[in-house]
Amino acid sequence: MKFSYRLARLCGSVHDGANVVFATLPAAPGEEGDELLFSAVGNRVSVFELTKHMSYTLPTECRSDVAHLCVNRAGTLLIAFDCEVC
Repeated sequence: MKFSYRLARLCGSVHDGANVVFATLPAAPGEEGDELLFSAVGNRVSVFELTKHMSYTLPTECRSDVAHLCVNRAGTLLIAFDCEVC
């Protein structure tokens, strides 16, 4: 029997010391925007949508563990620095 699993989310994933970044997506007038929390987990970045109660891991990864995250106010641009150059 052959199985083909793809790791999408880690249950109980550990935050490894990089900063945690909050962003709020703009919304239509009279509505609240989605609140996002960006967190480094090893060499990948997980995104938690706080208003929708869901999370996902971005498909990109760094060469080594993420040391610092930067996100613009609209939550549309993410810059991640890894520990290899620190």
